Amino acid sequence: MKMLDIDMDFFQIGIHCFGKDCNTFLTDENITVWKEKDIIDFLEQRCGLSKSNKIKGRIVKHHVEAYSYWNDLINTGEIKIPFEVTHIDAHSDLAYSHSVPFYKFIKDLNNEELQAQLTKGIIFKGREQLIDSGNYLLVAIIVGWVDKVKYVFHPALDYLDVFDYIVENIEPNKLFRFNFCNYIKKKDVYLEMISSQSFGKEHDEKYDYATIALSPAFVKKEMNEKLDIIREYIEIN
Repeated sequence: MKMLDIDMDFFQIGIHCFGKDCNTFLTDENITVWKEKDIIDFLEQRCGLSKSNKIKGRIVKHHVEAYSYWNDLINTGEIKIPFEVTHIDAHSDLAYSHSVPFYKFIKDLNNEELQAQLTKGIIFKGREQLIDSGNYLLVAIIVGWVDKVKYVFHPALDYLDVFDYIVENIEPNKLFRFNFCNYIKKKDVYLEMISSQSFGKEHDEKYDYATIALSPAFVKKEMNEKLDIIREYIEIN
């Protein structure tokens, strides 16, 4: 089972970092949005999407909502776990959380009650949010939903935006293994780095579902209009 997971901030020239989920769009003049033709070419030529054969999926405002959608698909039996995620984004979403410090997250990994709660979707502990757009993908791995991540990184990204104590480099700048898997007694999970230039050229990927995140805090307002392009390829469920 394969999940296509796209953040609309990938379709911009330039990257906005250290943002926090909100409904306010960027006004950064140094960031510009891809042309419509370029987005269509990427969706069709690199992702293999087709307007005549739409893929089931959901368009969400904040990327953390993808976690809830995956939870719904699992609970209804539409997808089986574990599944593979192709994550196309200007950020890895593998622990840069504004909701909970990662050291605390690691400390609580063996807490069976917490893990049981995490499998139910987005949760709060009092007023403390434990899952957000910066760590939802990591959480999906921890609870056993995801067994491999293919991270298609932004053209402007010149470093791996994952803490080095989270992953171990197996093949230089290409393949990584999550360090915490042995700690929580789960089988190895791997992260494969794929450049935007090479993605889709060597493999004929077929995806079962898709999640598309607008991420207002990280994109220009005109990106909201670009969602109309995406809707032509998605059968909303």
